Amino acid sequence: GDASTEWVTQGDGDTAYITFELRSEANVVSVGFHSRTMGSSAQIYVYLVEVGDFVTECSLPDAKRSYTCKIGDRIGSRVKFMAMLTSGGNVGASDISINGCLSDEIITRPSAPPSPPPTYVLPPTYVPTVSCDRDEKAVITSRCTVDSDCLVKVRSHLPFCPETGLPLCSCYASSSRDPFDECEGQDGDLCREVKCANSCENLKAVCYQPNESSFPRCEVQYSSDSELNSIAEYQQVYDETLPVAN
Repeated sequence: GDASTEWVTQGDGDTAYITFELRSEANVVSVGFHSRTMGSSAQIYVYLVEVGDFVTECSLPDAKRSYTCKIGDRIGSRVKFMAMLTSGGNVGASDISINGCLSDEIITRPSAPPSPPPTYVLPPTYVPTVSCDRDEKAVITSRCTVDSDCLVKVRSHLPFCPETGLPLCSCYASSSRDPFDECEGQDGDLCREVKCANSCENLKAVCYQPNESSFPRCEVQYSSDSELNSIAEYQQVYDETLPVAN
């Protein structure tokens, strides 16, 4: 591209985004992003990158150069960059790169483990005065009695110190009887809200009891007839040895 030009928004701040349509489906392994800045404003600190149905979070230590964010082998023909945490104003980028291989052949989608919980790199003005243990401490267990108690939701809020291992923008089963607080008791700058793609597409929530010694809970399940009785692969299974987040 032309190094003398930039992508600039009109005061979009944390809601800024830009989408690239590739000429064919591609195997994307990493992206590069160089945030523009106007000193006290217009700088992006944290952004989301979406490739196909995969979404992950990337951080930018500063606006001095482009930083690479590795995302594994992700297949898609559209790549979207979404600002998540900025200093506000006319945010944008001096340079954006998408790294991988274009292909006109059918690409076999690789199986991948769930994305790990995101790690925040916050600007100095937002650094919390609390310590944070980032190890996963619990899984979400939503109690239920019938299927109508359960519903699928996309996690669009994440606190600075999450106590659960549920990744941002992932699909989970919630309960109308026992709803999960995505902010986990935190608010303000310690709990960020983002716009996520619909990761719950073709999924539903059911009331499920693994065995007679455990209580029924809401679980994510495929909604297609061919996989009607198959619990979604990335849905975390309740572990009796772990504490439970209500």
